[in-house]
Amino acid sequence: VAAVIDSIYNNVSVEAKIIVAGDFNDYSNSESLQLLRSKCMVEVSQGAKGRNGAEGTYRYQGQWGSLDHILASRNLADSLTECFVNDAEFLIEHDEKYGGVKPHRNYIGPRYNNGFSDHLPLVARFGW
Repeated sequence: VAAVIDSIYNNVSVEAKIIVAGDFNDYSNSESLQLLRSKCMVEVSQGAKGRNGAEGTYRYQGQWGSLDHILASRNLADSLTECFVNDAEFLIEHDEKYGGVKPHRNYIGPRYNNGFSDHLPLVARFGW
């Protein structure tokens, strides 16, 4: 991803507006995200929380974390109006073991749970 960002800046425009988003399987302080930040990218999702109790994008043994991230080029990050974890009620369920809420997963091990995902989506809005 860092090489693609470099290529865009070097071959297209240093003013290019770039968004990188997805499941990085890494936390904000990881080396991989630090590398992307060194490429003039801003982690606009850092610290994003939900509106219905989610404090991150996934929950493991009762602890919230964020392995999912949205990064934007500096010139685009300046126009960010909001970023949050989408924890709409249909995407979460009560966590009977640890309390609070957790993502409504589609599978729990081999058992079908009729849910969606073990990660909640991030939403970023920019004012163009």
